[in-house]
Amino acid sequence: MILHPEAGDDLGFYLWEPIVSALYPGRTVPALKRNPATGDCVYLVETGCSIHARRPSVCRRFHCARTALALERLPRRVRKILLRRGDVFDDALLARGRDRLQRAREMGLEQVLDTDQQVAAFERIAEMPPPKPVPPRRR
Repeated sequence: MILHPEAGDDLGFYLWEPIVSALYPGRTVPALKRNPATGDCVYLVETGCSIHARRPSVCRRFHCARTALALERLPRRVRKILLRRGDVFDDALLARGRDRLQRAREMGLEQVLDTDQQVAAFERIAEMPPPKPVPPRRR
């Protein structure tokens, strides 16, 4: 998850690392560190987010069910490109998103998950070349 100091994310609070993201071509941006064994956010524990009360701005705005629904609305070709890239989302997020989307459907709430902007963003990302890895920072 990319951190946004301009939106109030305090880089001094989070464990983060610089990454290259298709969302910000040509820029290196701060992102929450990932568990090297699982690839999950280091703050993700069995019961959910361990820093939920101080989660970053992107996490406050993000809804995994919306991502799952947006992926369903994309052509299969675009979904395959995004999944192969490996830098847009991960298996754990998709599994949780599918589960939450199913719950939203059971509750009759699918229509409130606006996906137009996310579908458009995914389509743009699919057209971009994959990012080059960022060399490790020297301390």
